[in-house]
Amino acid sequence: MKRTKVLLGFVMVTAALATNEPAFVSYQQTPSCASSTATDKTDKQIKLDGCSCEQAAATDKPTYRVGASPFGRQGGRGSVAPVGRAARVGAGRSRKASAAQDDLYDGLTMPNLKDLHSPEVIGLKETLSRAREAARLRVEKNWQSQYRAAFRHAINRLGYRNDPDAYFQPGKFPPGKEQDPAAYLKPAVFAEVLNKLRAGKIRFYPSFPNMEQEYKLFQALQATDQWPTWRRFDWREQGLDVGAVLNQGECESCWAFVAAQVYQSSWHLNQMQMGEYFQNVLNLDDDNATQARFASVQQLLNCVGKEKGSCSGGWHGDAFALMVDSHVPHIPDSLVGRLTIQRLEQGNRDPQARLEIEGYTGKYSRCTDPFRGRKVKRGGQELALELDPTARQLRLKANSDKLTTPYDRALAWGYVNEHKPDELPSAAQLKQALIEHGPLAMPIHGDNCFSVYRGGVFNGPHSGGLTHVVVLIGWDDDKQAWLIKNSWGEAWGEKGYAWVAYGSNNLGLYAAWIQPTPFTDTANNVPK
Repeated sequence: MKRTKVLLGFVMVTAALATNEPAFVSYQQTPSCASSTATDKTDKQIKLDGCSCEQAAATDKPTYRVGASPFGRQGGRGSVAPVGRAARVGAGRSRKASAAQDDLYDGLTMPNLKDLHSPEVIGLKETLSRAREAARLRVEKNWQSQYRAAFRHAINRLGYRNDPDAYFQPGKFPPGKEQDPAAYLKPAVFAEVLNKLRAGKIRFYPSFPNMEQEYKLFQALQATDQWPTWRRFDWREQGLDVGAVLNQGECESCWAFVAAQVYQSSWHLNQMQMGEYFQNVLNLDDDNATQARFASVQQLLNCVGKEKGSCSGGWHGDAFALMVDSHVPHIPDSLVGRLTIQRLEQGNRDPQARLEIEGYTGKYSRCTDPFRGRKVKRGGQELALELDPTARQLRLKANSDKLTTPYDRALAWGYVNEHKPDELPSAAQLKQALIEHGPLAMPIHGDNCFSVYRGGVFNGPHSGGLTHVVVLIGWDDDKQAWLIKNSWGEAWGEKGYAWVAYGSNNLGLYAAWIQPTPFTDTANNVPK
C-alpha cells in the first residue's frame, strides 16, 4: 500500500480512534498458524495446511470449500505479503516494530478534492447528467418507433387487417403510426402478437432479434434509485462488460489489474447509460466500429512509478490518481485493433490471449506510454477502425497512438467511505457506490484459506492486514455475501469469482470507484 505501511495482522482499535486519530495496524498472527517453510511441501500444500489451522481456530464454521487450486503469488514461499509500500519498505526493521509506528493515513493517496470540486469537473458532471437524460429520451423515442413498427409489420404478415372486427378494438381501425398497439388491438390479440415478437418468430429488426431485452436493460440503468429494494445484484446480469478473468501470475500486480478493469467497466457503464450500447447494436451493419481504447495493466505496472507500484505490490488509489491527474495508460492502438478485429471476425474472448496481445510480462519494465509525463486534456476525438477497400480488413488511422481521446483521462475517483476510508463502509454505502459508479476496487485480507478457496461463501477472519485487491461486482442478501472477481485465473474459486461474507476479511476497507470522462467534442466540450 503506497506509504501506508499496512502489515499482515489484526486491526487494533485504539483509544486514539475515539479522538478521531487514525487507527494502527499491528502484526499479531497466531504463532500456531504461522506459515510453514517445510522444504518438502509445495506452496499449495503449505497454504492448505495453513488454512486447516485457520479453520480450526475460527469461531465461525467455514461455509466454503478449498482445494489445491492455482493462485497468484503473494510473496515469499508460504507467506502472504501485504499490498503496497509495506511490501518493499523497512527491510531493516521487524514487521512488528515497523507496524507499531505506522499510521494508516501516512502518505495515503487521497482523491484531489480541489480537482474534484473544480469548475471543469463539476461542469462535465452536469453536462454528463444532461446528456444522459437526452440519451434516455432519444432511446425511448427510438424504441417506441421500432416497437410500433414491429407490431404493424406483424399485423400485416398475419393478415389481421383482413378481418378488423376480430382483431381490433371498436373504432380503432386503421391504426395510426404513432399509436400504442395495446390501445388499438384487442387485449388477447395484443398479448398473442407480443409473445410472438418475444419468441423471435417475428423480429423487431432484421439484424436485432433481442431488442426488447436490450431496451429493458437500458430502462434498468435509468432506475438505479430502486437498488435498496434489491436483495441480489450482479452487474453481469445487467449486461455490463466487467472484463474477462485474468491471471496476474507471479507478479504482485493485483492493484494494476483491478485499477484497469474497474476503469474499463466504469467506461462501459457510462456508454450504456448514454445509450451508446443500445444504438450500436441497432447499427450492426455499419462497416466502421468505434475504436475503444483499453486501460493497460502492463503500462500501469511500468508507468505509475516504482515507489507507487511494482511486482512487489501497489495501491489502486495511486493508479486511479494517475488516471485522473494525468491520463489513463492504454494498450497501444495497433494491438487494440487486433483485439477488435478478433472480436468482430472471430468472436475471440480468450482472456489469456488478451494479455498476450497486450504484451503483459508479469515484470516491471521500461515505461513506453506515449503520454508519459503529460497531463492530457479531458475529452478528445473519437478514433474509428476503417475498412481497407483493397484488403477488406479493418485498420487504424496512422499515428492514432499520438491522438488523445475520451479514453485518455478519467474525470474523478474517490473512496466509498470518503470521510473515513480506513473504516469499513456499511453494506448500504458499498451497494450505493456499486450502483452509481459500477464495479469497485476492493482490498481484502487474503489469508491462506482465501488463497485456496474453491467455492461457497467465504467467511474467514473478520480482521487482518490488507494483502490483496479484487473487484466487487455484486451482492446477495440471502447469502449475506459480496460477489467479487479475482485476478488469479479461472482455476481459482468459482471460475475466477468468489462469494465473500459481509464483513469478512476486512473486505471494503479503502474500497474505491473511478468515473471516466464522458465522450466530448473537442470544439465545445459537449458530449456527443
